[in-house]
Amino acid sequence: MSHERGLIARQAGTVLVGQVAVVAFGVIDTLVAGRHSEAALAALSVGSAVYITVFVMLMGLQQALLPVLSELHGADRPHEVGRQFRQSLYLWGLNSVVGMLALLWPDPLLAWTEVPDAMQPAVREYLQVLAWSLPPASKPGPAQGGHLDSGNRTGPESATFLPAGFGGGRLGRLGSGGLC
Repeated sequence: MSHERGLIARQAGTVLVGQVAVVAFGVIDTLVAGRHSEAALAALSVGSAVYITVFVMLMGLQQALLPVLSELHGADRPHEVGRQFRQSLYLWGLNSVVGMLALLWPDPLLAWTEVPDAMQPAVREYLQVLAWSLPPASKPGPAQGGHLDSGNRTGPESATFLPAGFGGGRLGRLGSGGLC
């Protein structure tokens, strides 16, 4: 029983770290945008809401495969797990295309949510940058949605999150975030 508690505690700790990171990113984005201008803060707020709506909807479709994969794994049917995982890759590809199209050309979403015309260019620009984060953020894997877990980043992904102190000064004061 205590072994199981240890496993659950480690998994819960990883999820907690991921959730704290998400909140920290949101706070930092808000602070930076708020110091820039009120219009930037408004665009960030609306753009984040639209992005999260698209992201959660598409991740919900992807997450629906987890019980199927778990059941097949528990039944010790590895070939069928592989087949279902391949299906999740197809679904991920389709979700990535649909989500990116919605974010790269967000005019229908902006009209539907009644974003003021004056704010639309800034929101559109923000969503077009975020569109490129959708495929890696929703990639299927052993812990779908685990892209936020601290130990689930590959080397190239981790390199995109370099703070300003790394990179020998080549990245500037903002770190890799300044490259956007």
